[in-house]
Amino acid sequence: MKENSLYDRKSLRSVLGKTANFKELAKDCVAFSNAEGGVIDIGIEDKENMPPDGQTIPEGLNTTILNKIRSLTESVTVTTEICKADNGAQYIRLHVKRNPDSVSATSSGKFFIRIGDGSVPVGPNDISRLIEDKGSISWEITPTKYNWQDADKEKLNDLLQRIKASDRVHHLLSKKIRKNCSITFF
Repeated sequence: MKENSLYDRKSLRSVLGKTANFKELAKDCVAFSNAEGGVIDIGIEDKENMPPDGQTIPEGLNTTILNKIRSLTESVTVTTEICKADNGAQYIRLHVKRNPDSVSATSSGKFFIRIGDGSVPVGPNDISRLIEDKGSISWEITPTKYNWQDADKEKLNDLLQRIKASDRVHHLLSKKIRKNCSITFF
């Protein structure tokens, strides 16, 4: 599976030994929690689809990960499970729940949100918007009987161009994403 706004993968080295970086993992958990939630598979290397052959998860590692994440974050809910890939190797699947009620942060007071396949810092100007979004209805996940293909094409294109030109969208997206992003449906 390709990394995206709902999925990420980490090497087992990110949670074991001298190369362990729980602060980086906590940052990603905060970002998922502030967005739509997500899954982090720990034990699968970047650009790989399965863990290395013969990989086993040390006993108690999933509990260690939960305890570290809880100590390094605020308002983040995570669960873990040990999974077995098709090749028989093990990995840890970390489920990060979306926090619909409050803003999640690292224990050092930093805020992140998941955009695409990255965890992006939330700046001072965007924190108030993130807070406002927490107490409101999330229209993105509310079921509807309407479909965008049924919309008036001229009005829809106008709306999409206005969104693309919006200061909020402009500041949220990196230059690289804006450069590679084109909004056209018709």
